[in-house]
Amino acid sequence: MKEQLIALHHSRHMTSSDLHKVILLHQRYFPNHDLLSIVPKIKPSPFITKEIEKDYHLYFEKKIRQSYSQQNIKAITLFDEEYPEALKELSDSPPVLYIRGTPSLLKSSSKRLAVVGSRTPTEYGVKVLHYLLPPLIEAGFIIVSGLAKGIDRFAHETAIQSGGQTIAVLGNGFDHTYPAENKKLSEYISMHHLLVSEYTPPESPQKWHFPARNRIISGLSVGTLIIEGKYKSGSLITAYSALEQGREVFAVPGQILHPNSEGPHRLIKEGAKLVAHPDDVLEELTPFL
Repeated sequence: MKEQLIALHHSRHMTSSDLHKVILLHQRYFPNHDLLSIVPKIKPSPFITKEIEKDYHLYFEKKIRQSYSQQNIKAITLFDEEYPEALKELSDSPPVLYIRGTPSLLKSSSKRLAVVGSRTPTEYGVKVLHYLLPPLIEAGFIIVSGLAKGIDRFAHETAIQSGGQTIAVLGNGFDHTYPAENKKLSEYISMHHLLVSEYTPPESPQKWHFPARNRIISGLSVGTLIIEGKYKSGSLITAYSALEQGREVFAVPGQILHPNSEGPHRLIKEGAKLVAHPDDVLEELTPFL
């Protein structure tokens, strides 16, 4: 069934929500059916059903799974032991994940901290990151971020330079690098740390992919640290995802006249823990160490 799920995931007409419906119907009512035969029950259009069937068979005909293996890409499903327990808890967990790098970083025993923030950080924001992260990395936290410009990139680089480990969650498939300037960093992480994506390798970055991938960044982590971000930003989407998932949220206060401080200050007003020292994070997350 795992391979069938991955094959269905390669159809452009199947969303994550569709796959969850297929899994549910299979488990509750049609345990002896293959997954493809269940698709018409959630996709009433004969044309769409036929297109899904084409994509499904093409996956096997082209031996796509084998080609991924040659590229050191591994597909893991909700039914695999390697699938992170932290994501199984989510109501909208990705049915399939593609990983490249060190799978052990997804183990339930691994302690992960999400660090996200502005794509255009101030000098203050970068200094704060370099002040806060090394002690947290030394304490054993794996840094999770989104390989975006700015704070995300600095978070990954700081983890590497501090001798720690990092996970980059992408809003695109592995055949693409976004932004292009992070290509070398992405390649390094894929060889020595871990890249994660819910998108098949050929899928290009799309605007709507990034808010969706933020739930994976927060979902993988025991807490999320926000370092700069405007009032409406991707960083706040990640923070609110963390809150919905029952994770801890931390925010660094900033200069009151700078737009990058609006997001963290909003979160602090709403109950996020103000962070001025690494111990502010450690004292909350010590039970996870």
